[in-house]
Order: sequence, then C-alpha cells, then structure tokens
Amino acid sequence: MANRRKFITGVVAASTMTIAGCSGGQDTTGEPEFEIREVRSSPSIAQSGEEITAAATISNVGEGSGTASVEFSLDVTQSSVETESINPGDVTQITTDIEVPLADSERYDLTATLDEQTSLSTPVDIYEELSQNGLYGSVVSAADMSLEGSNIRIISVSGEFADNDVAVDDVERFFSPHIKSVSYTLQATFSAGANAPEFDKIPDISPLQNEYSVTNDVEVLEQYEIPEGYRTGIKLVDSDGNPVTDIPFVSVRDQIGNGERYTLNEEGYLIHPERSEPGVILPSDSTFNVDARPERDNRPVAFGEVSGSPDDEEFVFEVSEPNQFSSS
Repeated sequence: MANRRKFITGVVAASTMTIAGCSGGQDTTGEPEFEIREVRSSPSIAQSGEEITAAATISNVGEGSGTASVEFSLDVTQSSVETESINPGDVTQITTDIEVPLADSERYDLTATLDEQTSLSTPVDIYEELSQNGLYGSVVSAADMSLEGSNIRIISVSGEFADNDVAVDDVERFFSPHIKSVSYTLQATFSAGANAPEFDKIPDISPLQNEYSVTNDVEVLEQYEIPEGYRTGIKLVDSDGNPVTDIPFVSVRDQIGNGERYTLNEEGYLIHPERSEPGVILPSDSTFNVDARPERDNRPVAFGEVSGSPDDEEFVFEVSEPNQFSSS
C-alpha cells in the first residue's frame, strides 16, 4: 500500500447531529456504551490549504444516556470534540472542519478516536498543487490490497474522442489530461492490469461511476473504493447440456464495454489464460455481459448477463449453433 506520513492540521470546529434513533429522550438509569461505526472525509481528495469535513458516526448500544468524546486527527491527535447527550439506541453523526496545511503530496490517514479507546481511519489524498488541467483521482481497495499497476479507462459518453487509459501510480493515484477544450461527459472504469492474472480479490474490471461532466477547469475526482472481487463460475453448454469447449475466446464486458478475454476448459467453464483455476473475478452488485464473436462476423453474440456475488453463484448459458464460433 502507499506510504503514509504524519502532519499536524489546524484548529477544528465541530458540530453534532442525531441522524437516527428510537429512544426519544426517555429517562434511563443504566450506563451508556458507545461504538464508532464509520469515519469519512468530504472530499476525500484535497489540495494543501483547502478545508475538508471529517465525519464520525457514533452509536449508543448501552442502557443509559451520556456523551462521548471524539478526537479527529491526520495521523496525530488534533482536537477533542464532545457529542451532545446520546440516548440508548440512538445514532449520532459528529462533523469537524479541518484546514489542510501545506504538506507533501501523499496519502494520509484521517482518524477518529472514540473516548481514547477505539478508532477508525479513512485515507485522504492530499495534493500540494494541481497546476495542470485534467482529471485527478485515486483508488483504494476494499480488500486492503495494493492497486499499483492497475489502470483507469476513461471514455467519452458522446464519442467525441477515443478511450484513454491512464495508469494508477505507486500511491494509487491517476491523472488524465483534458483532451478537449470544451465541456463533455465521461465514464470511467477500473481495470486490474498487472493484478489480473491471479485470484486476489481485486476484480478484473469495475465501473467507477456512471457519468460525470468535465469543464475547462481543473477537475478533482473523488477517491474510489474498488470493491472486493468474488470468483464467479460461468459455464457454456449446447442445447443438449454438453459443455462447449472450442470457442477461441469469450469476453466478459462491463457497462462501458471494457472487458477481459477468457478461454474455455474441458468442462465448458471460462478460465483466464494466465490462471490455474476457472472462474471470473467480479465485484458484487455489478452486472456484466458475456459474449463471443463468430468466426466470420465482427458483431458479438450475447450469451447473457452475470453479476458478482459472495455466495459462489454460478451461471450456465446455452449456446446456440456453437459451430459458428469454431476456428477449426
């Protein structure tokens, strides 16, 4: 993963807000017990000198009302902020504005510590200066694995220019210069690149966002979390249920059209040419299309849709006229 460095931020100002609850201010005589559920930064990418908003979600799972203390820091303790009284069963969000100091261009940890005992962190990407017009962004892995060597493919929705691949660097950032001087709309997809050959919980391909608009000014994109990938079985059979094995390759494509090519093993399962086990790594809650191109036709034939699932879901597609794909 990327190196993380310590620095001290400026003064913080905090506010609290009850975002859910069920006790409604009732009298309680038991003891409160607090848990920290989440910490977030908005935005998750910022330039030195800008301001970010840190947010922590605190719940009271005890039997009495009380207050909790939260310390926000960028790798070192910043300021202790006390919540309003939280009733049993209530969930409160506390927010803090932090001015990002001048610092080296790095990825840092924003940490929220509850009552000096438990803490959660979230990565924040700090840039010293964004001096070139273009798209700046970063990626993190939900499976806590390095994404160095992967790629981001950026495609114009309106087809104004060809797709543009940009590399994810050693601190998991990417940059794409503006290709047009006018505003336009883009889509982006993560591609595992060098991480693809082995089953390592990083999906081969994953859409980052449906669409976003680009202007002539510098654009700072958000930090994208690449979901954990799950190995999904995809099998092709003929009308009699027999495995189809002689298709030269089968594509699994995302919503933009980016895809990976797979061959078929003796049981008809898709297998990556560089993997030892059959299966396709797909992120959950994303849908992909499975297709192949006939021998003498450039138009792909769609077999069906698949989606990633942590439940070892398997897909079986019946292939009509398998001979149309044969290279023999």
